[in-house]
Amino acid sequence: MRLAVFAAALAASAAARAERRVVMVADSSADGVALETRLGHSPDVTLISRGSQLEILRGLKLGANAKLTDALAQKLGRLAGADAVLWFTGDKAKRALRWCRAAACEDLPTSDAPADAAVLSALGAAAPGPRATDWPDETKSAAALAAYAECRAGVSVAVEQAAVKGRESKTKGLDAPCKKALLADAAYAPAKAGLAAARALAGDANGEHDLREALILLPTDPLPAAALVHLLVEKDRVREALDALKAAEKEAPNSLDLKRLRAERLFAMDMFADAQPAFEGALALAPKSPYLNWRLSYTLHMQSQDAKALEHAQAASEQSGGTHPFYQEEYASRLIDVGRFADAKAVLEPLRKDDPKWGRVALRLGWCLLRLGDAKAALPLFAEAAAAKPRDKREGEDAALARLDLARADAKLGDAAAAFKELDALKAAGKLNAVDLKDPDLDALRADPRFGKLGH
Repeated sequence: MRLAVFAAALAASAAARAERRVVMVADSSADGVALETRLGHSPDVTLISRGSQLEILRGLKLGANAKLTDALAQKLGRLAGADAVLWFTGDKAKRALRWCRAAACEDLPTSDAPADAAVLSALGAAAPGPRATDWPDETKSAAALAAYAECRAGVSVAVEQAAVKGRESKTKGLDAPCKKALLADAAYAPAKAGLAAARALAGDANGEHDLREALILLPTDPLPAAALVHLLVEKDRVREALDALKAAEKEAPNSLDLKRLRAERLFAMDMFADAQPAFEGALALAPKSPYLNWRLSYTLHMQSQDAKALEHAQAASEQSGGTHPFYQEEYASRLIDVGRFADAKAVLEPLRKDDPKWGRVALRLGWCLLRLGDAKAALPLFAEAAAAKPRDKREGEDAALARLDLARADAKLGDAAAAFKELDALKAAGKLNAVDLKDPDLDALRADPRFGKLGH
C-alpha cells in the first residue's frame, strides 16, 4: 500500500455531537476507491485530497512503499487533523478494514454489512439517502473500477508533482489506465475526468471542457479541480481558475479541498487578504489540522499580523504533537517575529540536536542568540547556515541572510575586517540592500570610510 497515494475524508459528526471527525482512506486499490466514494455520499462527509499533507509528511521520513502500522496511522491522523484513520490490511484473498483513533486501533466488523455502513455507523455519520440510479462517481463494472484505481493513483501523483509542488511530472502512458476504465464503462465520470486530467498534464487544452464538467458532476473529487487549476494557470488564466473553484464550492460547500486549493492559489498570487478567509473556511471544517493552522499562520504573517499568526503557529505545533520538525521550526519563526527570542531558542535547540545539518534551524537559532546578546555563540551558527544547501524554495534566500547576520555578529564583536568582508561579498552578489545598511547592529562600522562605499 503506497502512502504516497493516500486520500483523506472529513466527516461531520451526528447532530447530537458537536465535534467534527476526519477519516483518511489510505488505499489506492479498487476497494479503497470504492469505499472512499461511498463514504463521500454521506451528508456528513467531505473528501480531502492528499495535497494538503505532502509538504509536512516528510517529517515522518517515509519511503515510497512504507507500510501502514497502527503507530504510523495514528501519526498520520494527527498530522491530518484526523480523528480516525482507515485502511485495508491483508492480501487480496483475505482483507480486513482497520481503523485507528487517537487511543486505539481495531478492525471494523464488516462481515454482516457493507464496509461503508460500518464506518459511517462507527463515526456517527448519516448514510446517503436512497437513489434510483448510481451516483455519477459509482460504477457496477468491476473492471472499470479496477482500471480507474490505477488511473487515479498515477494521475493524482502527477497532479501533485505539477500543480502542488511545481515540478515536471511524468506523463508518458499516464492516460492508458484511464482509457481502459472508460472502455469498461464509457459513462464512468471519474475515469473521464481522470483522462482529461492526464491529457491536461501533457499540455492538451482539449480536456478543459471535461474538467469543468467534472467540477459540477464530481464536486467533492479534488483531482479534476487540481488539474483544471494547473491547466488554466499554465495558460495565464488564473482568474478563470479562481472563478471555477469558487463556483465549485457552491456545489460542495463542505469541501475542504476546494477551499484549500483556492486559498493556496490566492496565496501564490500574493493576495494574502483574500487567501485568509479561504484558509479560515477550510480550517473551520478541520479545526485540528496542523497543516491548515500553519497555512493560516503564514498567511497572517505575510500581512504583518504576527500576534494572531503566532496563535495558529502554536496550534499547529501542539496539534502535530509538539515534535514535528517542520511545524516546530515554523512555530519558532513566529516566536521570533514577536520578539520572544528565549522561547524560540527553547524550541529550536531540540531541532538543532536532532538535525545539526539543517541550515534554517542554525540561522534561526543564531539570530536568537544574537538578539539575546551572545554574538560569539551565534557566529558559528551563521557560518553553518551560510554554507548549508537549501532544502526547499522557501530556504533559497537563507544563505544571503546568514552572511548579513555574520556581518552583524562580527560588527558586534568588533571584528570590522570580517564584517566588511561579508558585506562586500553581499554587495558583489547584488544581495545587499539599502535598508540592510540601516541596521543598528552595524552602527560600530559607520565611522569607517569603507561603510560609505557600500551604498554606492
